[in-house]
Amino acid sequence: LSSFNGSSSSNAVLGGATLQVGLDGLTVGNSGPGQLTIDGGGTVNVLGPINIGTSANDPGKVVVGNGSLTTTSSQSITVGGGGLSSLVLNAGANVSAGFLTINGIGSVRAGGSTNSPAFLSVAQAIVVGPTGSLAALNLSSGASVSTATLAIGPQGGVDLTGGGTASIGTVIIPPAAGSMSIGFGGMVKDNGSIQGQVTLLGGRLGGSGKVNGKFINGGFVAPGDPQTLTIVGDYQQTGSGELELQIAGAGSGEYDQLDITGNIELDSGAQLNLDFINGFAPTTGDTFDILSDSNLTSADSFSQINVGGLEPGWEYAIEQQNGNEVIKSLNNGVAVPEPSTAAMGIFLFVAMTILHWIRRIVVPVSAVQWPPAEMHAPSA
Repeated sequence: LSSFNGSSSSNAVLGGATLQVGLDGLTVGNSGPGQLTIDGGGTVNVLGPINIGTSANDPGKVVVGNGSLTTTSSQSITVGGGGLSSLVLNAGANVSAGFLTINGIGSVRAGGSTNSPAFLSVAQAIVVGPTGSLAALNLSSGASVSTATLAIGPQGGVDLTGGGTASIGTVIIPPAAGSMSIGFGGMVKDNGSIQGQVTLLGGRLGGSGKVNGKFINGGFVAPGDPQTLTIVGDYQQTGSGELELQIAGAGSGEYDQLDITGNIELDSGAQLNLDFINGFAPTTGDTFDILSDSNLTSADSFSQINVGGLEPGWEYAIEQQNGNEVIKSLNNGVAVPEPSTAAMGIFLFVAMTILHWIRRIVVPVSAVQWPPAEMHAPSA
């Protein structure tokens, strides 16, 4: 079996069934529209390429629910050879390939749930809109994608929103090409490099990689772990943007940093969140080079700084030293107890209190008379 064809062709692999396809590959939408549904534990394993749609008159659609569609790490899935072709991943879906190319006005849409996520795993590269098309990759709540390289061509679009997550080695967005927007709930972990402009629209970007291009933060930037995220270009943080930095110590590599080679622009309302973790508390004189930017000026400052992980009373100053924005501790901070420690303390307190009252109300056995005097039979 190599294709699902015809103007009304609709096929399904359901109920735990498995479909094996050989090296010739699988085509959905050839000599007319075609559709394939994989659900109910169904599995389709393909040794060759997978083509979804072949021309404007032969669109294809593949819907994967609680099932899997796989090809080998050297083979590709191509969506949108023509027409409104699409690959849809619903809750419980698992799709894997070596390459994924989205052409024309084709689209890949994925969304799952917390208990039943949708997984898209592409070993080598995802290419969105390589030929000036309106191709789209949309990840919504419960969807997760992983790939070594993500390339976005002219007019191609990648949108992560509502909880969609992506773990990507390198993102390539050529000049005057497509766009990558990360909406509310969307998250990208960048451990390689992103080539081109990235805009956060309420989404989240973290990792230890690079963004090679202008970076507009209208969401949350949080390197995490801790580690350094590098912006090779300009960095703009809008009034709705937040920079979240974890601090686990005062030494090099023990706290998050944002390294910027271009200009920095902090709009009114831009926030900085300092999160002290792992029980660490700063002492007087500790410094943290949170922002590195040779073009930093005194006019570049955050509208609001929030501190987490420390008891109230910690004092600090913000200084600019050799192009770095530095947080300097003016006194000794006190770490907020970890939740587990605090919970254990509350438990022990409650337990000791209960034991104390039990001891006060328990009467020694020797003092108990049974049956009580009022229950004794009257004297004759």
